Amino acid sequence: MKFVQGEAAIKSGNYIVISDVHIGFEEKLEEKGYTIPEQTQNVTDRLKELRKIAENLIILGDLKHSINIRKKNNLLFLSEISELFKEIIIIKGNHDGRIEDCTKNFRNIKVMTEFLKNKILFIHGNKYASNESIRKAETIMLGHFHSAHAIKDNIGIVRNWKSWAIYDFDNELYDKDKKVKTQIKKVLGFPCFNAFFDGSGEKNGPYAKY
Repeated sequence: MKFVQGEAAIKSGNYIVISDVHIGFEEKLEEKGYTIPEQTQNVTDRLKELRKIAENLIILGDLKHSINIRKKNNLLFLSEISELFKEIIIIKGNHDGRIEDCTKNFRNIKVMTEFLKNKILFIHGNKYASNESIRKAETIMLGHFHSAHAIKDNIGIVRNWKSWAIYDFDNELYDKDKKVKTQIKKVLGFPCFNAFFDGSGEKNGPYAKY
């Protein structure tokens, strides 16, 4: 596992791993009277660079921003990245309602609730993973956090900067709560891949307490 310098991405085996792309969030801002540059091409261009170091892609949920985002935008993005990567695994996030309607015609794109590979469990993080998977995992990679760190500048303005949330997992507490024996060593919370999302700096979801 290696962090990709200058990117909200990790190389894990022959996979690039990212999270929280939020394609189409600009549409929601437009509804509120805000206009910002469309970001889908920026995401695609960055993925083209990441393709140089791994041939497969994992997205840890929230590929799209809303169930109501224009379907053609999602299809265009998926079409482009499906030509870039040999295999794409999308972990379904809480923003990904009906995403299967968009992915069903792409043979190399799989939508899953979780993915276990080499004792690494890839999940979105908005709900618990299956007992079967978490028993076998030693590391959890999850999205949903929009991981960030709050920094105050010299005039007192506080801004959240994208960061990685890396912490030890409380196996004992998890066993007490869920009645499942685990051997998790580390949890890795991802920053948001979308350049316009700085993050909240607060862990959320069921795994925040462990």
